Amino acid sequence: MLDNKTGFIKMFAPNGAEVYLPFDPTRARRLLAEYERQGLTPTPPGEYERERRDEVGAYVVRLHVNGDGSETPVVDVYFRHRNGWVDKLRSMRVYLNTDYDRKAFERAFRVSLETLEFYDNATPIDRGKVRPGQEKYIHMPSCPTWVIWRLNPASESDEQAPKRLFVRWESQCKNQPKQQPKAQPQQPKPQQSKPNPKPKPQSQPKPQPKAPDTDNPLDEAKQPISALVIVDTVAKVWNVGRGEAAKALYKAFGKGAQLSVAEARRWAQAQM
Repeated sequence: MLDNKTGFIKMFAPNGAEVYLPFDPTRARRLLAEYERQGLTPTPPGEYERERRDEVGAYVVRLHVNGDGSETPVVDVYFRHRNGWVDKLRSMRVYLNTDYDRKAFERAFRVSLETLEFYDNATPIDRGKVRPGQEKYIHMPSCPTWVIWRLNPASESDEQAPKRLFVRWESQCKNQPKQQPKAQPQQPKPQQSKPNPKPKPQSQPKPQPKAPDTDNPLDEAKQPISALVIVDTVAKVWNVGRGEAAKALYKAFGKGAQLSVAEARRWAQAQM
């Protein structure tokens, strides 16, 4: 793992990619902790831990009726492949169980759920056999958007279990500023002559404290709340063990929630 001649250490990203990072043996513990905070690990992720990434070619939003009669929005995702081909059958489904899930979807696709046409059928649309009237339910992303997912180990023993587990959305839409409405030209108001007031002494503005540096893109990347980097962030702020931090995160956000490192740090500080 460590090459003393070059001073580099091999780490693994969540998708299994190998990365070589600067390493100083005299600061080994501190550097390893910092790299693990960014989601890297010294051992490769397992088959079910490795993250996959596929582009969204099309999506359909529908409502799932729960056992208690309540309704949950569901996103049927159709993958786009490298040759441009978009799957005809649904590639995976994503449940928007919480308000956090719904906001993450709207932020990634730059849409509002209230403005979308919901498909009123439990059977996913076959894009190769679209029936009249179904076209309005099939939506295309306004800019490149990807879904990050993992294999579901439960699918090996349960044929009804989904084969893909949703992790998070990734999108280039956030780099595109929203268009602001053009301001209407205003008619100039007639000027009235006023006596020149005596100049008042101007007070010097007080220096404002600098905002904390939050430009680290890794700190803003979404992670499952079970991720080591999220749990360690809360544990460090509270000065408690990982088990206590993970228990508090599950209780506050639910099992399928996602947070960035910056969001986890701000939440932990607010609870103190």
